[in-house]
Amino acid sequence: MTLTATQSIAQDLAGDLTDPNHIVRRHFSLWIEGSYKGEEHRAANLKALCECNARQLRTFIISEFTKFTAADAYCSYGHAQKSIVAALSKDALAQLTKDLTADCVEWAIDQTADEVAA
Repeated sequence: MTLTATQSIAQDLAGDLTDPNHIVRRHFSLWIEGSYKGEEHRAANLKALCECNARQLRTFIISEFTKFTAADAYCSYGHAQKSIVAALSKDALAQLTKDLTADCVEWAIDQTADEVAA
């Protein structure tokens, strides 16, 4: 049986999203670090993460997570956005955003430390 994009997104978001090893968090980390779209995407993400204020950072994370979800589910950005909101409670969505932000900020700090050391 083939799942619809909405069903696939809901299935992917099931489970304990606070677990740093949840498949969605791991794959989103790969998206941010350029494994999906290449070095230019990695560099743009790193620049955005280093230059954003708190409000811009939240917007960036939500936007990139929605783009990642849309690419993963082979659907539009809008469809992915609606499916994410439908699959998670308001509190779960807020916690996921907080956790994804922390993951990305940690990655950016590691990247900038590596660049300084090189």
